[in-house]
Amino acid sequence: MTHHARTSLILAALLLAATAGCGVQSPHAMSGEHHGHPASTQTATPPTSTTQTLADAGVINGCDALQSIYQGFCATSPHVLVQGSDAMQVEQHVVVGQTIDVHGAVGVYTSGKPAYSDVFIKAPSGQVTLLPVDQKGGYSQEYTFSEQGAYAFGPGHWSPDTPGATFEVSYRAQPPKGSLLSQVFPLSKQSWHGLTVAAVPFGEKGSLRVRFVDAQGNPARDVTLAGTQLRTDADGFATVPYDTTPPGWPLQYVGGGLFLQTVLHVSIADGKVTGLFQQGPPGQQIPVHTLLENGVWLASAADLLQGAWLQTTHAGSVWSFTNGDETIRLDAVSGSVTVTARAGSGAVLPTVPIFVRPLTSGGQVYLTLDDLAKIVNLVAWAQPQPDGSLLLTDRVMP
Repeated sequence: MTHHARTSLILAALLLAATAGCGVQSPHAMSGEHHGHPASTQTATPPTSTTQTLADAGVINGCDALQSIYQGFCATSPHVLVQGSDAMQVEQHVVVGQTIDVHGAVGVYTSGKPAYSDVFIKAPSGQVTLLPVDQKGGYSQEYTFSEQGAYAFGPGHWSPDTPGATFEVSYRAQPPKGSLLSQVFPLSKQSWHGLTVAAVPFGEKGSLRVRFVDAQGNPARDVTLAGTQLRTDADGFATVPYDTTPPGWPLQYVGGGLFLQTVLHVSIADGKVTGLFQQGPPGQQIPVHTLLENGVWLASAADLLQGAWLQTTHAGSVWSFTNGDETIRLDAVSGSVTVTARAGSGAVLPTVPIFVRPLTSGGQVYLTLDDLAKIVNLVAWAQPQPDGSLLLTDRVMP
């Protein structure tokens, strides 16, 4: 995933603004209101003096006292991807009407007393529910998110000064059949964590007819989707416009739990490559070098990937491109392909036993689109088509 893609995701609506003064760790994106538990209107007991030291209380409800609990608070359901003092990134889309066992832990002081006596959930309607913290510092309670809109979640009691982390709850989107990114790129099927991502072709202005439903599958009839100007009809359908004419890989969050991701359709015909963002440096249209070998068109790997905005470099017979923390290296002599992680990234990537059949000519390394797909699928998504063309998109989701 590129840095730009990560930034797009964090800014895209499934992120959580940090709790003022307490640095809440992120829950997965949650949807809805509480269910089966009357809202409490009492005030949570304020935390004990924050000058006390948190103890190593072990693992409580999946939260490691010294590693997972960030400034006194942790949530494992909904699960946490990233903790931080200014933002929380989530992956799970919780749908309106969905019931979740919300659990986690708060810090425990060396005196043995939990730092907070309650954890709060504030629904878009303003209704506040308190989840009691037990003597060991854990909390667990089923909660049904029955409203769409912005919820707040945090330790202690809610107030304008301690608003908690906010996150959006929405309906589940059902794009037209065959338009899900996981359907277009089958290898990506396990990468979306329940999020709804639709594929849209690059270079078009169009729209998708999308149905929105709650957790039970009931249509969201005649509602304006929270945070959007989209309104559903009596059957729960809304027309979702898109514009993919600007080149690039931003992941567009539409609302209602729906993301749109640009897909390139790359093809070679009569020696000409089409479908890329850009063929050459900015302001120039330089054709991708191609070569006809035994009746099959090959394209310059460096030219093609630069046109798809994936950085490439080469030194002698070794050609490489980097996507985020990962670098792929192709030995143009042996055809062996390896992938390595950027130093300090924390990623551990083994050597990938993939071999392609490059052809070197005039200082260029040429590949068929099928071989190119093998390489791109190590760090992005590529899907060869029956007509010999190639669908390509960046790997922008976690």
